[in-house]
Parts: sequence; structure tokens; C-alpha cells
Amino acid sequence: MISLALVLTTVGLGATTGEKLLQYLDHSVDWYQQINAIDPTPINAQEYLFRESVRESARQALARGFLFARMQAALLPRTERKLSASQSSPTTSQVPQRIASTNALVAQLEQQVQTAAIDAQNAKPADAPAARAKQSRLQAQLNLALAQSDALHNYADFLANGGAAGESISNHIDDLQRSVPETESVATTRPAEATPAPVRQASGLISLISELFELTRRMSSLTDLANQVTTLQRENDQLHDPVRAQILELIHRGDTLAATTQLSISIGDLNAQRDQIDAMADTLKQLGALGLAMGQQHVDLEITRQGLTGWRAALERTYAEDIRAVVVRIGGTGLIILLIFIVSELWRRATYKYIQEVRRRRQLMLVRRIVIGILVALVVIGSVATEFGSLATFAGLITAGIAVSLQTVILSGVAYFFFIGRFGVRVGDRVTIAGITGDVVEIGLFRLYLMELGGGNGGLHSTGRMIVFSNAVLFQPSAFYKQLPGADYIWHEVSLTLSPDGNHILAEKRLMDAVMNVYEGYRQRIEDQWQRSMQTLHVTLDSPKPEGRLRFVNAGIEYVIRYPVELERASEIDDQITRKLMDAIQQEPKLKLVSPAMPQIQSAT
Repeated sequence: MISLALVLTTVGLGATTGEKLLQYLDHSVDWYQQINAIDPTPINAQEYLFRESVRESARQALARGFLFARMQAALLPRTERKLSASQSSPTTSQVPQRIASTNALVAQLEQQVQTAAIDAQNAKPADAPAARAKQSRLQAQLNLALAQSDALHNYADFLANGGAAGESISNHIDDLQRSVPETESVATTRPAEATPAPVRQASGLISLISELFELTRRMSSLTDLANQVTTLQRENDQLHDPVRAQILELIHRGDTLAATTQLSISIGDLNAQRDQIDAMADTLKQLGALGLAMGQQHVDLEITRQGLTGWRAALERTYAEDIRAVVVRIGGTGLIILLIFIVSELWRRATYKYIQEVRRRRQLMLVRRIVIGILVALVVIGSVATEFGSLATFAGLITAGIAVSLQTVILSGVAYFFFIGRFGVRVGDRVTIAGITGDVVEIGLFRLYLMELGGGNGGLHSTGRMIVFSNAVLFQPSAFYKQLPGADYIWHEVSLTLSPDGNHILAEKRLMDAVMNVYEGYRQRIEDQWQRSMQTLHVTLDSPKPEGRLRFVNAGIEYVIRYPVELERASEIDDQITRKLMDAIQQEPKLKLVSPAMPQIQSAT
């Protein structure tokens, strides 16, 4: 043993201090924990393979680091195995700061774990796996931070009790290795993890852009880890170079001793040299094993660095693919929207070119705005959305809620298309809704505007009021009266009570001639409307013309004349017919009316 110590002291193994070795292990443990803290949710299957390969090579590198650290600690002189209390190494002096930063990290992670647990409980089914993975990752980081905090507090208590003066380097190495139990053996394999579910490729713009940010963050993290590997390799070389020099020195000294042995003749000197050669042989074996372990760790670090570099290259390829996908998606969406607007412009030009009726033109332009708006919204949603299944479910729930809360509004919107359809309502039509008669002045998407008409039969006039109905009135049980399509005339009738002893044949002829005399002034317009109605409805209608009927009543003989009148000139025509009838009665003495009964004009039913 004395010879071995002499050899170690002579070759200068103590030049590598225990503090430097512990710093190297501390850096290695921090680097390994950062690799294990990488987001466990892979972007794709290739990243999952890279992650597992890097973690395994990093575990082996750290395990071999602990192995050669123990071997080197065993080779250090006894005076170097004790940490002097007077030494103030960077690791010891930074303990309070590291305790404070670790406590702050623990508090931050505890809050993040609570928030992640709430998010995982409230997450949608499609987002639940990612939320649970995030919660698991944060919990693992919290457990690691708690373990580091406990180790730092124990180490601080140890320093406060003055134990640093006698603490061995081996005990420190054991403490560090207990924080990463999976590295207790180089041959130990990591526990088998459940194979993750197939990763869904991002499809929507939002998911693609989110994935781009995530890829950027991961590539930056991998670059930092690769740089740390390079730093660890330099530190490994700094620890390995003295060992290689010591091995060469021992070989050189062995050759020198062998040459000296051949020239020596003293038996005592031969025994002493033999002891030195045996001690150097033992030391050479230990240094060879130490150098082999350090070299193997260097190889493992290089494998890990290459794995991190390959991982980052794979992420760069995925990043480039996502960039192309975003550009294609945005370009495709823009092109489709451009085509929609081109169709919209063609629709507008065709409407103004071929549709001369202002009302129909306005209706088509309104339908155009609705259709174009819906198409653009669908295109944008389709390009942004990630999962159409979840989108369809969400849209179904929203639609059900809207259908219940906006039932009247929806019915009004649907009724609008009935109003503007065939045999619908046009501006200027006279309609009767809920007992109110008026002329249509505006047909909106949800409301119908009428100019109210009042007055007695045959004398309707504007009351100066506007009546507004919801379009949903079309679906109400009460009747909805409107003009015959293509016809703007209505029927009026005038009734006269003749004396029983009068000449009813003469009376019928004179009264009908008076009505026909007025009717001839607008007969052609009435017949034109009649023709349009038959063409529109594709049915045969009786020709509209005045007609008279006689019937017995209590006071005598009632003569009723029904005649069509133009809607806009109804009052004027009734006035003309009244005057003609009065002239005919006064000019013919044989026309005898029952004195209390005067002619009455009213709307015919």
C-alpha cells in the first residue's frame, strides 16, 4: 500500500481534485434531468424514436460517469478524498442561491400542476390526451424539483454542522446518484413506457401555426442540450487527459525500472524494484479501467449529441413541411375566396344586365350577399379548423340552441324566401293580414312593411300609418290574403232595389248600359291583366266583365251588378259608376226604385 501511494503521488494523480470531479457530475446530472424533462408528447412517430434513443444514450453516459467517478475517487490520495472545510468551491458557495431558486421553482410548478389538473378535468375529449400529458410532465418536473430541494437542504444542513471537513467524495457521488436511480447500473434499461397513441398530423391553420411555435421551442431546447453535451465532452477530456498522461508515465517508468533491473546485482534492490513494478502494474490496471470508462462515456456523449442533432434535423424537416403546408393552405384559401368573389361579381353583373325589375334585382342581390357570406365563412372555417368531427358536434349544439332561442327570427328568414318566390308577394300588392288591409311597400329579410288602408267599402285610402309584420306571420293559422298573381283588379258590386210594379227588363238594360259605359274606359287594361294571370297560373279563368243578377227581397226586386275595377282607381271608378247610374234613373221615369233604398256600392266577395 505504501508503494501504491508512492506511485500515485509520484505520477501526480492528485492534480485532479475531488471538487472538479463533483462539479462535472453535478453538470452531468443537470443535463440528464433536462433531457428527461423534454415534452413527452411527440410531434410524430419519428420524434418518439429519437426521444427514446437520446434518453437511453444519456442514461448510459451518466451511469458511466458515476462509474469512472467512483474509480477515480478510489485512486485519489487519502488527503484528496476529504473535502477541506477551508475550501470555498463554486458548488459550495452557490448552495444558498440554488436553494432559493429551487424553492421558487417548486412553488411555480405546484401552481402549474394545479392549473393543469383543472384544465385536464375541463378539457374537451379531443384535447384531453394533450392536457393529461401536460399534467404528467409538470408533475414529473415537480417531483424532480422536490428531490433537488431535499438534497440541497440536506447538503446545507451538513455544511452547517461542519461535516464538510470529513465528508468523502464517494458519499457525495452516492448522493448524486440517488437522485437518478435509473443510472445505478450501466446495463439497466429504462422501464418500458406505454407506446403513445398515433399522433394526429396537424391539418388546420391554427394547429399548423401552433405546431410551428412548438417546433421552434423544441429545436431551441435541443440546440442548448447539444451545446451542453459539447461542454461535458470538454470536461471529460480535461479529466481524461491526466489519466492518459499518467498511464504513459507509468509505462515509461516501468520500462526504466525494467532496464535498471537488468543492471542491478543487489538482491535488496531487486526486491524493492519488484514491489514498485507490482504496485505500478496494479495502478496501471486501475488507471486503464478508469480510462476505458471515461472513453466509453465520451462515446456515449457523442452518440447522445448525434442523436440530439439528428432529432433537431428531423424537427427542421417537419418545420419546413409545416411552413409549406401553411403557405399552401393560405394560398388555397385565398384562391378559393378569390374565385367566390369572381362568381359574386359575375352574379352581380348578370343581375343588373338581365333583371330589369328593381324588386327582383334587390332580392337577388340580397340572396347573393347571403350565399357569398356563407361560402366565405365555410371556406375560412374549413381552412382554420383542425377536426371537422368536433366542429360538427359543436356546430350542432350551437344550431340547436339558436333554433330554440331564435325560432321566430328563423321562421321570418325562411318566410322571406316564400315571399320572393313564385306566386309570392311583391311591392305594391294589396294584402290583408290579421284583418288589416294595406299595400306592401317593403319586403325585408325578417319583416314585412304595409301602408295601412282604411275607409268604407269601395273607398279605401291611406291612413298615414305603416304596419310592420314579422315574416313569420306567413306560417300563422290565420288567412293571408293577397292579389291574384299578375292581376291588379278587384270586384265591386252595386245593389239597387226596384219597385215590383216597374219594368225590370228596361231597368236591367239601362243600369247595365250605364256600368258598361264606364267599364269600356278601362276594359282593355283589365283584360290584359286577366291574360297575364292565366299565363302565370296556367289555369283557365272566366273573362272579367260586368254582370247583373235579379233576386226577390222583402222590399221588392233587388238588382246587383258586379264589375271589376282597377285597384289604383277603385274610388274613381265607383264615383263614375254612381253618377252614371243616377243619370240613368233620373232620365227614365219607368225606373222606379223603392224610395227608402238607395244604391249601395261595396266590395264583392
